[in-house]
Amino acid sequence: MPLPIAFDNVERIIQSIENNAKYFTRLVGNQVRFTVSPCYPSWTEVLEEQRALLRCIIESYFDLQGDRLPDQYRAVCATVDYLAANRYRNYKLKDKLVELKKTQQTQVVSSGASLDERAIIKEVLGER
Repeated sequence: MPLPIAFDNVERIIQSIENNAKYFTRLVGNQVRFTVSPCYPSWTEVLEEQRALLRCIIESYFDLQGDRLPDQYRAVCATVDYLAANRYRNYKLKDKLVELKKTQQTQVVSSGASLDERAIIKEVLGER
């Protein structure tokens, strides 16, 4: 049985009833990483099928519909989408930082030039 959640429409915050708040946020973050490919530049370009799958998975754990009216349910889905977009952005950013760090480490190891030599080359050849 899905866990109930309370939704505050004014603040665009989803709050789970009792001790479930942290689980909701974690679930959204984990499912974004597991169900959505990181190949999209931003959340707005993620296919609707993947977004629908994400909502379906979340609804299997949390009761998003409850006794809400259709407008309230759409607002809840919009907030879930907003939260998923933030998690996707953080996921992509973390991947980029890890990739950048690996690239920098590879450059330092493969470059036999000292810092002064690199500065001289940069000065002579210009920025590349």
